[in-house]
Amino acid sequence: MSNFLGLELSLAPKPSFFNNTHIIYSFPFTEFLSPTPTSLFPHSKRTSNSNSSYKRRSITTHSFKSHTAHFNSTSTTSHSELLKEIQDSPTDINAIVARRRKDFTGEFFRYLTLLSETYDSLEDRDAVARLGARCLSAVSAYDNTLDYVDTLEVAQAKFDDILDSPSVDVACEKIKSLSKAKELDSSLILLINSAWASAKESTTMKDEVKDIMYRLYKATKSSLRSIAPKEIKLLKHLLNITDPEERFSALATAFSPGDEHEAKDPNALHTTPKELHKWIKIMLDAYNLSKEDTDIREVKHLTQPVVIQRLFILKETIEEEYLESSRFQDSKTEGTTKSEEL
Repeated sequence: MSNFLGLELSLAPKPSFFNNTHIIYSFPFTEFLSPTPTSLFPHSKRTSNSNSSYKRRSITTHSFKSHTAHFNSTSTTSHSELLKEIQDSPTDINAIVARRRKDFTGEFFRYLTLLSETYDSLEDRDAVARLGARCLSAVSAYDNTLDYVDTLEVAQAKFDDILDSPSVDVACEKIKSLSKAKELDSSLILLINSAWASAKESTTMKDEVKDIMYRLYKATKSSLRSIAPKEIKLLKHLLNITDPEERFSALATAFSPGDEHEAKDPNALHTTPKELHKWIKIMLDAYNLSKEDTDIREVKHLTQPVVIQRLFILKETIEEEYLESSRFQDSKTEGTTKSEEL
């Protein structure tokens, strides 16, 4: 099990390695990191706010003054124009947010609140409130996606630096140095191992490039074993729990607030749903990547059906019980913050 929890995976980079730039053109890029449409990252589900069944109510916008807020004519016009665009395309809110994020300010949401107060009909007020809530949700999803992209860009920059090394040995040393500095994070590991996965499956890439990617992959694998992230220790503990209810309880405890500290009891370790989910993906990708490498002794541990089944269950549980609810909570929290500004 310990060997299994320090293994391989798959995700793709944008390499230009050493002097072999001309023979690495076949690597798939992630759409978050380059304009190439191919992406091995899961598409974000955060754009699900667009609802084709949403029925738009015709709401008349007003220019008004209020003792609780003062909008000049220019800002009021800007807010009303944005609102009209949203009303004209209610199922395209995510696209509008992506294009006009800077216009979704606290003033805009105050404008919506004050606008709703001008209506006598509860139905009209409810329509404005629902529209505002959908806007808040879309803004939250957009901002969270940007944070994710920033993480990937940092990992890509590190990976590019590794690929720009004058030799494979130097590149491997860089990986070891990152590990010692605790900068060998899960996103970077995904990129490095994806490069090997892509090279391994390629029928056009030269063997020398495949050898380079394999050596980087092995160096990463070795470094991962040495750093032993707390998420791996935690997963070892969770996977050894046979009772599903007890495993779910231990998972909830791991996500509970508290001081992060190493302890003899792995259950005392804390992490976030997002980070643990990322490490589970790394492990599952590692399993898929290594299935054909029957000469590797770790495979005997990887092929235990019960281990893989529990990993999939943990992954689905985190996605359904924590990741989706946290996105909703983020939107709700942002909405509360906006309301407090009124």
